[in-house]
Amino acid sequence: MSAGILNIVVEKGATFSRSIAVKDASNAAINLTGATVRAKMRPSYESEDATAFTMAITNAAQGLVSWLMPDETTAGLSTGVSAVWVYDVEIEYSDGTVERILQGTATVSPEATR
Repeated sequence: MSAGILNIVVEKGATFSRSIAVKDASNAAINLTGATVRAKMRPSYESEDATAFTMAITNAAQGLVSWLMPDETTAGLSTGVSAVWVYDVEIEYSDGTVERILQGTATVSPEATR
């Protein structure tokens, strides 16, 4: 199955927090027991620099995942010319297979209150 596309906004200096419900093509929850979830964003696909999101499976049987980047981390993200980053979210299942479930752009909005 192809990864879903979701363009997000990450506010510099603020906590980024979302929940993901991982489902199959028939809209049934995918059991994530034994799986791990990872996600990174970078200024471009070619960039060596990357910033990781903190990912946690909150309910494996229901396919629920928390997606977080703390304010201390978002405060260090660059804005301006490189304000539009790219990201993806991947699941590694217990059998070692990896599936990209979500991808898109991450626009970093600048912070006035600092």
